[in-house]
Amino acid sequence: MPEVNRLSLERGRAKFAYDCAVDGSKINKKKEYKSYVKKLPMLIKVNGLGASISFINSKSEKDQNKKGYSYYLLSNHLTEWLTKSGTISLQENQGLADFIISQPSQKYRHITIEVLAFLAWLKRFAEGLIEGEAEGD
Repeated sequence: MPEVNRLSLERGRAKFAYDCAVDGSKINKKKEYKSYVKKLPMLIKVNGLGASISFINSKSEKDQNKKGYSYYLLSNHLTEWLTKSGTISLQENQGLADFIISQPSQKYRHITIEVLAFLAWLKRFAEGLIEGEAEGD
């Protein structure tokens, strides 16, 4: 990849991650959001991307007052970034986990690398923008 394109992607990744961390800092369960962002890279490395995304989805709740909303927001952030960056192209009503597990090995690895790169930025910004730790961490 040419240097200019790589730097442009990195800047875009950082800017989008910052915006996501700002979103995460505005929710009721912001400490949980920060905790999940910090733990997700290791979860992916140990269990794989497909299993980790499935886990996040199983814990997600759309109600902003529930703990699972942090998972819901994180899942949305990942999906938005992967779509915006051109890494994935979801069909209508197709979930991220469904898409990921249907990919050939090389594409699966590429998506995993992109998710981990995005999470590195998101983790930095979440740690800087959200004070404190979730209970139990």
